[in-house]
Amino acid sequence: MIEQNGKDWYKPSEIAEQAMIKNSVGKGDYRFIIRLIKNGRLKSETWNTAGDKSYYIVSHDEIKRYNEARFGQ
Repeated sequence: MIEQNGKDWYKPSEIAEQAMIKNSVGKGDYRFIIRLIKNGRLKSETWNTAGDKSYYIVSHDEIKRYNEARFGQ
């Protein structure tokens, strides 16, 4: 988890490991989360663009929004 400007941000691998977003069989799935990001259904930011490898991060608020839209919680 990365904390920036009072928000918590998570890498897709962390989201999958903690099962914050689950696939259709109820498991945390890294590839599923990456597909959601690339299809624009899960908003993310790209970090470390100047470094060796850039990576996606997703805010906790966006994870909550996605789950509420998907499950109506």
